[in-house]
Amino acid sequence: MNGNRCNDKTKKKYFLGFSLGTSPFITEFENTLKEASEKWSKVKERNRVSKGESKFRARLIELEKARSEYLNLSIIREQKLKSLRSEKRARQLEEYLNKYFLADAQIASIGPSRKSTLQSYGIETAKDVSRDSLLSIQGFGPALTNNLVAWRDSIECEFVFDSNKGMPQSLINEIDREVYHQRLDLESRLTNGKKQLEEITNEIYWNTGSCRQR
Repeated sequence: MNGNRCNDKTKKKYFLGFSLGTSPFITEFENTLKEASEKWSKVKERNRVSKGESKFRARLIELEKARSEYLNLSIIREQKLKSLRSEKRARQLEEYLNKYFLADAQIASIGPSRKSTLQSYGIETAKDVSRDSLLSIQGFGPALTNNLVAWRDSIECEFVFDSNKGMPQSLINEIDREVYHQRLDLESRLTNGKKQLEEITNEIYWNTGSCRQR
């Protein structure tokens, strides 16, 4: 049991690209950010200028927000997985209903012709049957709709939820891909943001003649 937990954590760390502790990327980012802020403070103090300060501060706030999101990626992943687990019963029911095909069913007043019509509207299994899905199909009034829904309900009544059944790995992989791409986007934003802070500082540095006063 403990070994499985260990493997899960290792997989998570490997996939996200950083440990649940301090990310090397963030450490490097914070060092660079600190240097940029110190340089900005020196330029502002030496020249008593306010030009560019609002631009610098606004960019800094955006970067702090992106930094917070980056550090919370593992929490975001867990929240997505938690939401996925809460949907487990509904997913199991869908899988169960999807095994029962209309073509094989014996339903009052629903022969081959009507089954073909239903299939042309994408209604092929018990999962697809609902009052809403049948509402727009011409020729399927209340009586036929009731027959179809009753058939679906009879199948659903036989469904047994398995709380011990795990989530499909494909769905977990999909969440990991989403978080991975979010991580890449944040790293790009943070990297570009560092450069922009340096550009703002250097622009003021050169325009105020600080380099000539040294």
